[in-house]
Amino acid sequence: MKTTSCFGGETLARRIGLMLHCFGLAWLLAVGGASPCSAEGEQPKISFRQAIAPVLVDKCLGCHNERKSEGAYSLATYDLLLKGGDRGEAIVLGKPEESVLSQMLHGTEEPLMPFETDKLTEDVIASFDQWIREGASFDGEDKSVPIRDLVLPLASSVTRYPLPAPIASLAYRPDGQVIAAAGYHEITFWDPNTGKLLSRCPTKSERIQALSWNGDGSLLLYAGGTPSRLGEVVLIKEADRRVARVLWQGNDLALSAVFRPTAPHVAAGGTDRIFRIWEIETGKEIAAVENHADWILSLAYTPDGTKLLSASRDRSVKVWDQVKLEPMVTFTKHTDAASAVTSSPDNLLACSAGSDKILRIWKIDGAAEQAREIGGHGDVIQRVVWLKTKPLLISAGSDKRIIAWNPNDGAVVREFAGAADHVYSLAISPDETRLAVGCFDGQVRLHNVDTGELVKEFLAVPPAAEAASTP
Repeated sequence: MKTTSCFGGETLARRIGLMLHCFGLAWLLAVGGASPCSAEGEQPKISFRQAIAPVLVDKCLGCHNERKSEGAYSLATYDLLLKGGDRGEAIVLGKPEESVLSQMLHGTEEPLMPFETDKLTEDVIASFDQWIREGASFDGEDKSVPIRDLVLPLASSVTRYPLPAPIASLAYRPDGQVIAAAGYHEITFWDPNTGKLLSRCPTKSERIQALSWNGDGSLLLYAGGTPSRLGEVVLIKEADRRVARVLWQGNDLALSAVFRPTAPHVAAGGTDRIFRIWEIETGKEIAAVENHADWILSLAYTPDGTKLLSASRDRSVKVWDQVKLEPMVTFTKHTDAASAVTSSPDNLLACSAGSDKILRIWKIDGAAEQAREIGGHGDVIQRVVWLKTKPLLISAGSDKRIIAWNPNDGAVVREFAGAADHVYSLAISPDETRLAVGCFDGQVRLHNVDTGELVKEFLAVPPAAEAASTP
């Protein structure tokens, strides 16, 4: 029951999305934890759906799900929860003191659960004990339904933000006149010249992890989800900024998604360690490849579209031939999670970076020989972009630094100053004159690529009133 992060291994404690999510969970436990169906004067029974299932989804499903079941114990459904794993039945009806699940929550049986994270509060543990004492009853309609589907859904859209949401992804429309930005349960669209909000597109996903436009700007691709509940890859039609096609939905976050530049395909990957490829027009899945040992954090096509690069939390970066869909080479020089990857304009080199704080430039073909390593960041490198028309490689990360490098010798060309918080996203304008930077504090900063000058800055938080319709 280990809680992990989708941001290159960092703690989630400061994540605004998690703060809002935990607020929702606390509200459920406070006002909906007990079933109203009890006789006057009797102690209300604990509701599995409202008090137990939300905790299992938030704290446990990451390690005890359909694909990954530590200790051979899956919590995917109510029946599997009762069945138990390697240690036999996890729940002895009516007897929490004899139930392994309860013992692990209390810490009287090792390991303490949730694993390697904060212990549940005494009130929450008491709810589990009381639920077991009452017979561990099920108050849903179908015991075979996945537990995550029983949890009351979060709102499909929001109109006000208590605090700014982290800008986990940004993307310029190909004409340079619109920037799409990640919001909380939505994608927001902004005029980069004025910083004005143009429109909002609600999403089922709580977090938008990746955004990408197709070549003519008619489609916007996003990957995201809600941790341990939902992952999705979706195409948005730019004409009305509504869903054109849902390519995939799963049980946990999709973290990266990109258009193939020379074919009508898109690729996406995430926490299930699989990258998938779909036909855009039909939505048909044409490949689903599991080869990495951990989350796929970043994907990138070479400019000629012949190869796909995948960077993973397993510390490796792989190059995939798009005909055979087999790994051509595997780059293994990273000493920690590889969270970002990009390709050189000539299709010959890759640059990858991540939690080891080093940019590594290496040859895509042959033995993935490292050509250069560049140090300078003091924390996780979250994003790297390689410009097509200028000898520049730009990186940014959790040390709040945005640096432009000469990829030919590793020298610093300039630094884009002013970020006040962790930098999670970068986007280059189509003419490569502007760099858009998205931060944890909700700020979007636009810099002149050639001088580093700050051109525009705005807080990407929609107002309470609905934005004007798309021009």
